[in-house]
Amino acid sequence: MSRKINIGMIGYGGFGQFLDHAWRSVEEIEVTAVTDTNLNLKIPYHYKTYSDWRELICDDTIEVVAVVTPPSSHHDIVCAALRAGKHVFVEKPIATTMEDAEDIRSVAQESGKKVIVDFLMRYNFIIEKLVSLNDQKVFGQLRRFVVENYAQDELLKRDHWFWNREMSGGILIEHAVHFIDIVHAFTTSAIVEVNGLKYSTHEGRENEVLANVLYEDGLIATHYHAFTRPGVFEQTMMRFVFDLATIEIYGWIPLQGRMECIIPGRHRDKLFVLPDLRINHIRKIEDVLDISRPNGWGEVNKNRKVNAGMGIVSGGARYDVDLMIDAEFRLTLSKADVYSSCVRSVMTDFARSILDESFVPRISLDDGLRSLEVAVRATQFINRG
Repeated sequence: MSRKINIGMIGYGGFGQFLDHAWRSVEEIEVTAVTDTNLNLKIPYHYKTYSDWRELICDDTIEVVAVVTPPSSHHDIVCAALRAGKHVFVEKPIATTMEDAEDIRSVAQESGKKVIVDFLMRYNFIIEKLVSLNDQKVFGQLRRFVVENYAQDELLKRDHWFWNREMSGGILIEHAVHFIDIVHAFTTSAIVEVNGLKYSTHEGRENEVLANVLYEDGLIATHYHAFTRPGVFEQTMMRFVFDLATIEIYGWIPLQGRMECIIPGRHRDKLFVLPDLRINHIRKIEDVLDISRPNGWGEVNKNRKVNAGMGIVSGGARYDVDLMIDAEFRLTLSKADVYSSCVRSVMTDFARSILDESFVPRISLDDGLRSLEVAVRATQFINRG
């Protein structure tokens, strides 16, 4: 690119420092200024520092403001930065209410400036390739998504802003929007119904939540998040159930997964877009026994093999399939490297969209509102009455 974009960071705590470190290899940008409520942090000496974010957004040398502050502050900061003529990178969620999010969209349209939400999951290589396979309908229709996320709460002391719903919006709004956005990478179908549950395990903290979402295309998604575990025992599993495949991926930054699928033989090679794919077992569909019913269950063919010539019916659709495949896949990079790569990709996408008006980033402002809508509706449901 012909020039670098100067970035001012509002918020330089742990995650802000992580972003800054990851972005240093992004050729299109350069962090030049920082503001934080605690200026005793280890801020690089050559950065300009401001004691108030309002001063930073008035710096004419800054083109992009990165907002890395508690969610309840996002609306005011993002709108002020847009009105000051800055493009804005904002950590998820875009806001804590739909009213604030809609206001941000209106101000962005009026200012002509761009806003991107840090939905880094879309840039995870495993997610990217699963979205590509979904777009090609290799596995038929996606019917079900489940995430079970058991996170650590050791670093989230009782007085941490995360537990203050006025500041964070609650777990579904502050945290689950990442996973809600993953679902939205697979479907653009309208949201029909949202409900949820919650439970407080100790100290009155609302730390166990669940949201169910029904989409117009019949997809039902369930998001379960519990902040109850020690750090060494964090676990996350995401399951995608298609007409022709069940795929599980592991880690909230996905690093590996496994799949069982029945597909046409012509689609076999398409699976190898998944990283380090290893096929454990492959069978011709006519050699597969149907053991869904025990012997003696009515009039059942004794050998009970699939008639490949007839195809199979799943989700009400008939599919011609040849192979049943069991496989595993994995990234060879560390979690830290994958995490850094994802946040770099978000910023690279954003920078390119600023430098080239014809470039469309993978994440839109509307994606931020769509995922927030699900989180807000679920939060309102579980806190009704």
